[in-house]
Amino acid sequence: MTPEEVVDSAICCGISTIAITDHDTVDGLVIACRYGQNKNIHIIPGIELSSYLSPSEVHILGYFIDIYNISLQKTIQQSRNDRVNRIHAMVEKLHKLHVNINSQEILTLAGQGSPGRMHVAEIIWKHGYCDTIVESFSKYIGDNKPAYVPKKTLTSQQAIELIRDAGGVPVLAHPGLTQRDHIIEDLVKYGLQGIEVYYPSHTPQAVEKYLEIAKRYNLAITGGSDFHGERRTGCPIAKITIPGDLISKLKQRCPSR
Repeated sequence: MTPEEVVDSAICCGISTIAITDHDTVDGLVIACRYGQNKNIHIIPGIELSSYLSPSEVHILGYFIDIYNISLQKTIQQSRNDRVNRIHAMVEKLHKLHVNINSQEILTLAGQGSPGRMHVAEIIWKHGYCDTIVESFSKYIGDNKPAYVPKKTLTSQQAIELIRDAGGVPVLAHPGLTQRDHIIEDLVKYGLQGIEVYYPSHTPQAVEKYLEIAKRYNLAITGGSDFHGERRTGCPIAKITIPGDLISKLKQRCPSR
């Protein structure tokens, strides 16, 4: 969906505030914020940074960031270059598996956004090599699959510090998916300020667990639908909502305050 469509959809859902947190890019925010002016909605500028803490990725959300921060912009540009190189490497591996797709088709699909595996999966599916986008991952480009190429990322500490430097609040994304609760203590030492407690796949038991962890480490509580458009079914905008007072508490964590 375009940034404008995301804003319109959020308004139709009747919610007052939405955060747009694209992976490793803020390009859509400028459009969304301009379009959302004088409409009955507040848009929190955000980002979701891919980071690495051995042995796997950890996603760090950044809320209330200054999207024009020089360090952030420099990192985003480097990330895009790395992502483009990764697309070419995956396509080369796919060709050896007799999956004949074109890198440029993937980059065109991504447009100005961050090109990633989801775009590769869609092109594989569109060309009939798989019956579903999900199968593209399980058969070809999922972790440790034959066409998988590791992504160059920041360390988790670098991601947290970058968000703080950009005036934002760093939050651990979907801990129930990450399944690495033991690293939270280290992330807090690096400057983590929040944890995504409310998430579509979090069971009531998981919610209770992460509420307790938030209390233990004095972390802000957030929630989100992790909306990815039609590429991820079952998680529409506003599937998860949170009370407004949690947003106020989150904003109070901004370094400038």
